Amino acid sequence: MVHTVVLHRRPPASAPARRLKSGRYWIDRAKIPAGKRVLAHTHPQDEPVTVIEGTWYLGEGMKFDSTKLKSYPAGSFILIPAGVPHFVATKEGAVIVQLSGNGKFQTDYVEK
Repeated sequence: MVHTVVLHRRPPASAPARRLKSGRYWIDRAKIPAGKRVLAHTHPQDEPVTVIEGTWYLGEGMKFDSTKLKSYPAGSFILIPAGVPHFVATKEGAVIVQLSGNGKFQTDYVEK
């Protein structure tokens, strides 16, 4: 299970999570357990990611392919452009990543 913590959100935290109108800025941290993979997907806006703890693996393409994964250790910053199909994984340990954006966060899976 992925655990998410809201660090900053406009409007106040009492607003429904991920249901923000365009132009509302948010920052979340997600803890992803070891051995987890997320199939290929896109987002309609850029996805800035900072690796806080552990090693996060990211690959580009329409289908999950472990040979395309690149490792990003703690301290890495990655900007995944809007519309780029990508997939992620954790391997040997849990990973904490920080995500941020404006408006509603949306994930569109290209791989089912």
